[in-house]
Amino acid sequence: MIRLLSLILLFSLPLSAWSHGDLHDQIDKISQHIHGGQPKATLYLKRGQLYLQHGNYPDAIVDLGKSMELDPELNVAHYHLAQAYLAMGSSDTAELHIKLFLKPLGQENYGGLSRGYALLGKIHQKKNEHLEAVQAFEKSLQNNMQPTPVDYLQVAGSYVKLGKEYQQKALNILDQGIGRLGPIVTLQEEAIELELLSGSYDAALSRVETLLSQGVSEANIYFKQASIMTKAGRFEEAQAHYKKALAEIERLPAHRQQSRVMVKLRLSIEEGMSKLEDKNGSAGKTMTSLSRSKS
Repeated sequence: MIRLLSLILLFSLPLSAWSHGDLHDQIDKISQHIHGGQPKATLYLKRGQLYLQHGNYPDAIVDLGKSMELDPELNVAHYHLAQAYLAMGSSDTAELHIKLFLKPLGQENYGGLSRGYALLGKIHQKKNEHLEAVQAFEKSLQNNMQPTPVDYLQVAGSYVKLGKEYQQKALNILDQGIGRLGPIVTLQEEAIELELLSGSYDAALSRVETLLSQGVSEANIYFKQASIMTKAGRFEEAQAHYKKALAEIERLPAHRQQSRVMVKLRLSIEEGMSKLEDKNGSAGKTMTSLSRSKS
């Protein structure tokens, strides 16, 4: 049990916790220790991780393999070998190692389980095995005590890749994240896109309103609402909301109006209004032509 806890600690420590300086200095120092005394599995593991961080995957694989030769119970090496092989495009070998990493972990090792299944999910994504990716990412979430928006986005993204019939499940996962983390902008924006894909315009509009509490400006809110209304064919409402968005920008101090974000937003609003005017003009010409043909 003590050995298992030490391995979990070793696995969770950032590389900066072992030494300071740039990667080359760290690698050189560990190499000196390796060549200057009795080789230790943990030293090869540390150097392998540094090679991995440096993008030197072949040397990382050699060192990680050596660490397991010296200590076959150093299970965490399988995790890093999976990372290295995935980075090199060897997804099948990566899958083999991550499954070897996961196999001995008990339920109490939720940190290792969460990271392991997250990496397994990425491996399945690489292999275009989206259902398996969903299953792995969901297991990762179940064992994650401190999930981030990315964890929920990964599951939702894999559901979306499975097809339209899985869009609601993707929305459910995003809502789980929102329920746990709050109305995070990245989660709500992804949910809005999914609502639009399914034609649920009112639901999308409702979600936009929650963004105000997350610091999204009123000008942006009105712009997003106008864009949704345009897609829903509610052109008059859309035009009114574009005008509200412009009015909110005009209320800002001059220096904020000239910021890159606001200049870009203004251009997007003006472009949206211009497209609406073109649609209204086309509709007017069509009505005129129909009236003439009837007379």
